[in-house]
Amino acid sequence: MEYDRLIALGLYQGALAKQIKDLKIGGQKMIGWRLGRKMAKLKLPVADLIVPVPVDLATKRRRGFNQSLLIAKAMGAALRLPVRQPLSKCRKTIPQAVLPPLRRATNVKGCFMGKKVSLKGKRVLLVDDMAASGSTLNDAARALKAMGAAKVYAVVAAKSKNYAIMRKVIAKGMG
Repeated sequence: MEYDRLIALGLYQGALAKQIKDLKIGGQKMIGWRLGRKMAKLKLPVADLIVPVPVDLATKRRRGFNQSLLIAKAMGAALRLPVRQPLSKCRKTIPQAVLPPLRRATNVKGCFMGKKVSLKGKRVLLVDDMAASGSTLNDAARALKAMGAAKVYAVVAAKSKNYAIMRKVIAKGMG
């Protein structure tokens, strides 16, 4: 596991799942702000900056925004931490939701690249809307650590209720 810890606002179910769908699919950007403010109230480790998980250009064009960036900006404002975008998604991937756990890990492997920026010794809050298997966060954390980040803490609005099982399946299958 490349990230040092996963911190979630809640499980991907009920009202929280609906909010994430309304944000991503319904384009209700204010939900991103509200989720970010709530996530900023979680017991978070000390950090130097916040980094949103990037989306590919086609997704950003279609949706009109990056939901993780909206959440990260709200967290940054609440925590008084800078929000930086040192990562880029270098290729389009199959939507993770349609793939089984092992395919999720290989689908995103190597899809995030760091820009020519040093994060030497920095403690990073890596922000995304949700963690189903943790594969996307894992690859983004790998890129951040390659840039010198000392610690990468994944912070999400929701995690799948099957997150722990999926991580075990991936670890067993990749090992």
